[in-house]
Amino acid sequence: MINIIDDLRPWVPEEAESFIQQHAERYQSMSFDELESKAFSLIEAHEKLMDQQSIVLYAGTNVINPKAAKMLSSSIGSRSSLGYPGAKYNKGMEHADQLEIMLMSLCVNCFRPNMWSTECQAVRLQTSMRTWQQLNRVTKSCLFQMRRQGM
Repeated sequence: MINIIDDLRPWVPEEAESFIQQHAERYQSMSFDELESKAFSLIEAHEKLMDQQSIVLYAGTNVINPKAAKMLSSSIGSRSSLGYPGAKYNKGMEHADQLEIMLMSLCVNCFRPNMWSTECQAVRLQTSMRTWQQLNRVTKSCLFQMRRQGM
């Protein structure tokens, strides 16, 4: 069990602590291969419940666009991207710089410069890529509206 001393975490509600201990005891008795298999089955069950069987009304946990998920799961989605494009603190970020500029340009074009400031401070690539899923939907809507208006 994780918690040998009963009052180690007195702030954790009793019901939650019981839930934690019940599962921790089971997981601690499993081999690495069993844990790995269980982890993947939990992820699969979670995706089935949340992405296929539910309508999630909390926008922050909605189904992510598959293209955005692919981008985030790549190594570029987990690399630190501190600094402005072309002047990053970490070397080897040339491709991330281009993606960051591309996404900033998309934001400016999508949200019309006459309504929003065209001076767009560089944002971290990870933040830009996380907004890709929302931008993908918004961009399609913007492009549709622009076509309808003859732009």
